[in-house]
Amino acid sequence: MKKVFYPGETVNCSADGYPTPDYKWNNLEGRTSKTHNGPILAITKEMVRDTEYVYECSASNSKDDNWIRKNITFTVKGKLMFPALLL
Repeated sequence: MKKVFYPGETVNCSADGYPTPDYKWNNLEGRTSKTHNGPILAITKEMVRDTEYVYECSASNSKDDNWIRKNITFTVKGKLMFPALLL
């Protein structure tokens, strides 16, 4: 799996099951307690560039309460934007 992402890209979590599984993403390194619901984690411009992130994707369906979990570690990259200097 890709280990470097840029703002605007996404990370997809997928699992098979019936009924269709529910998904949630948890940030594991403690910078935020935010949980994202759904199979897609968006890489946003608010994520600090050149920083390593560890997220856990969990999937489960309503038949049982057994969550399947997978961790992903990735770095967010981005371009530095400098204002134009007029001379």
